Amino acid sequence: MAKQQDCSLFVVGSTQKKRPHNLVLGRTFDGHVLDMFETGVEDYKGMREFKSEGLFSCDMKPILMFQGEPFELSEVHRRIKNLFQDFFKLCDA
Repeated sequence: MAKQQDCSLFVVGSTQKKRPHNLVLGRTFDGHVLDMFETGVEDYKGMREFKSEGLFSCDMKPILMFQGEPFELSEVHRRIKNLFQDFFKLCDA
């Protein structure tokens, strides 16, 4: 499906009895899955639940903070850091 739609990044949300509120984030290259990470959402809060009074808009870029040694030493943590940077089109600082 990613090859048909010419997209390299994907997110799939699902909920099942064994794995409720699940998000799968992934990246493809040349029609094949390159990276795929499965996460669970435990305490979701929508934008309406925050008392922002117009402080936020949809076109704002998020701030991503990767704190701790695992994001520099662990290969899995480095890959998920890079995946999030790709999703939000941020450069490696």
